[in-house]
Amino acid sequence: MFCPERARLLHLYSQAATELSMLVSTLAAHVREYDGDAFDRAWEHCEEARYLCSQIQQQIYVHLREHRCGEEVRGISRV
Repeated sequence: MFCPERARLLHLYSQAATELSMLVSTLAAHVREYDGDAFDRAWEHCEEARYLCSQIQQQIYVHLREHRCGEEVRGISRV
C-alpha cells in the first residue's frame, strides 16, 4: 500500500544522505590540503548533516511503527 508520509520521509532521507555524502567529500579534500580552519568548518557541516540524517531516520522508524505501513516491505501480512 502506498503511504505518502513514508514516501515523503524516505525522500527527505535520500536528500539528506546525498548532502552528507557531498559534505564528506569536501571534508576529505580539506584533509589532503590540511587547511585546519576549512577542515573544522567542513567537519561541523558533516556533523550537522549526519545529525539531520539520524533525526529523519528516527522519524521514519516512528512512522513505520505507528502507521504500520512498512509491514508489506517486511513481508508481514495484516490479519
